[in-house]
Amino acid sequence: MLTLLNGAVIAFSWWHVNLLGVGLHSYGFTSGVKEIVFMFYYLTLAIAALGVVAWLRDRWYREDQAAA
Repeated sequence: MLTLLNGAVIAFSWWHVNLLGVGLHSYGFTSGVKEIVFMFYYLTLAIAALGVVAWLRDRWYREDQAAA
């Protein structure tokens, strides 16, 4: 989970500074990248959500086993 968050932070730090289009960090190779970056964010969010669901399901299963 934290690896996904770290990847999203790194992608945000690298690409969104470039997407600003001004200053020293505008490298000029960002055409068409915005859609790809946001697809990466959506994919990361979906994988993280699946991880949370799996974690909660396992937690509830263990609580049921301990109560029985």
